[in-house]
Amino acid sequence: MTMTTQRRRTLRHLAVATLGLILACATVGAHSNAQAGEDKHKCQLLRVGTLGLTMDANMPLLDVGVNGQDGYLIMDTGATFGTITKPAAKRLQLSGHWVPGIYMEGVGGRVSVEEARIDELRLGDWKAHHIDYPVFTNHDLSDNEKIFGLMGRISCQSSTWISI
Repeated sequence: MTMTTQRRRTLRHLAVATLGLILACATVGAHSNAQAGEDKHKCQLLRVGTLGLTMDANMPLLDVGVNGQDGYLIMDTGATFGTITKPAAKRLQLSGHWVPGIYMEGVGGRVSVEEARIDELRLGDWKAHHIDYPVFTNHDLSDNEKIFGLMGRISCQSSTWISI
């Protein structure tokens, strides 16, 4: 086994273990707290599953499903929000709408943002429904059409955030 293969294997195991931990603010023990008359929220570190990770051309790709179609999102732990490219949204038959006053800013400048409704987003065994996901950039991020975009933070409900 070469040193490069060893590093990749180690990186893959480390990434899968790390991705298995997801930060989520949730109501803890709502049933027992309700009985005690308490209504407190705690932020906890919960392991809710394990995500598949594939390395392709030095890009960490998360195995995902969007409305029943398998593909990948590039893992971007620094992204405030995830995005889907316009070409991927078209391939996935997602309809987007412009969001007034919302822009993304990066090295390339400032662009307006559209949102598309994803009926079902699958990450490992976890599924979320009716997610409004940002859509931007007029080009794919790779020659691989199975790469839909970037995975950042997701808002599932008004008080719940999932972070990778």
